Amino acid sequence: MSGWVLDVAALLEFADATSYATAVTRAARRHSLTMLVPIGVLAEVYAARPLERNRLRLVPIRDEQDMWLLSLPSEMPVELLERYTALADGDKTAAHVALLALQRGWPVVTDRDQLFQRIVPGVQTIPA
Repeated sequence: MSGWVLDVAALLEFADATSYATAVTRAARRHSLTMLVPIGVLAEVYAARPLERNRLRLVPIRDEQDMWLLSLPSEMPVELLERYTALADGDKTAAHVALLALQRGWPVVTDRDQLFQRIVPGVQTIPA
């Protein structure tokens, strides 16, 4: 299995139903990629997009389990998550994203490439 780890900016594109999100979805389907969403990313997007129409666009994360996968921070060793949270200046969500990318060897779809390069030097990023 291979795929992409989505950061907040990438998932906001899905909530906003942009052409970028459509292109990412098509590419993922074409190449049988999994889109991995840390639960903290989903929570931040819900907070940023409180309207029902935005949230409805995120339903595939729950329903299309062949393409979408959710991850909880509790799946990470506590000490490791704490260490990466410190590297991310206290951003637990970014730490979780970085750890998932590191563990799986998957790129991060983000607008915060410099942050992720600092947390995990050499991690591949895809602009969101």
